[in-house]
Amino acid sequence: MSNKALAATVLLVLAALPPALPACEKTYLDGVLAPCREAEIQCDSLCVAPRKDPDNCGACGTSCPDERVCSLGACSSSCAPGLVACSGACVDLETDRDHCGACDAPCKGVEVCKYEECRCPDDQTACGDICAWLSHDPAHCGACDSACKDGKVCSHGNCVSTCAPGETNCAGACVELSSDPLHCGACDRACAGNAACLSGICSCGPERTLCNGVCTDILSSNADCGACGNICAGGSSCKDGVCACSDDRESCGGVCADLHSSNDNCGACGVVCATGATCVNGNCQP
Repeated sequence: MSNKALAATVLLVLAALPPALPACEKTYLDGVLAPCREAEIQCDSLCVAPRKDPDNCGACGTSCPDERVCSLGACSSSCAPGLVACSGACVDLETDRDHCGACDAPCKGVEVCKYEECRCPDDQTACGDICAWLSHDPAHCGACDSACKDGKVCSHGNCVSTCAPGETNCAGACVELSSDPLHCGACDRACAGNAACLSGICSCGPERTLCNGVCTDILSSNADCGACGNICAGGSSCKDGVCACSDDRESCGGVCADLHSSNDNCGACGVVCATGATCVNGNCQP
């Protein structure tokens, strides 16, 4: 195995990686720096989201002035439609884990933000403050708070004496080591960075690429568009591996501009409205 392949494997099999890292916070596991979340990049020792971080807007160290916000990787006077400004960061309250439903309302643990609410992933169930696998969690076997008695294990949502053929007893949970992302190849060997467990090995699979320790879809990732580290900035988004402006925006000097309302690109790229004038329908008006 090459050094590059070995390094990729080590990153993917970090055990017990916390699934949610707060923005701009580094996390270590057994002395190793854990990978950032998808759509984040590492700036020095910090994990940042360049599409919304006003201190690293579009790239590490690009700071927006106080009167500006970071919207889709560009310092702007206001957020793009559908986004809300939270301390200078333009976020989607329907899906942002750090601002779910409201500014500074983060989701916990493995929760995801859907429709402005923190929810458990589709394959897990909310049991109090945790997300549980009812199929094999001995504390929530088949239903929340339905714990298996001593000597019993949880298999397919039932408390039984022994695990079914093909399953392994991992602290009372009957799992398949060939496919379980928390017990991949061995008990308590968790896959990190969105990796899947394939035949007992943590892998990105054929549809994702390992970028900075995270399995990423480079066809749609705004932080790794088409290739690792290629950030879609200036209001552009990743479409089929290419950073592009939306249909109602024009690319002007690396920024996706609305020619109908942009004071810096009014009616055409580079047409700047004079001080005190405002761009209305592509024309500078006093």
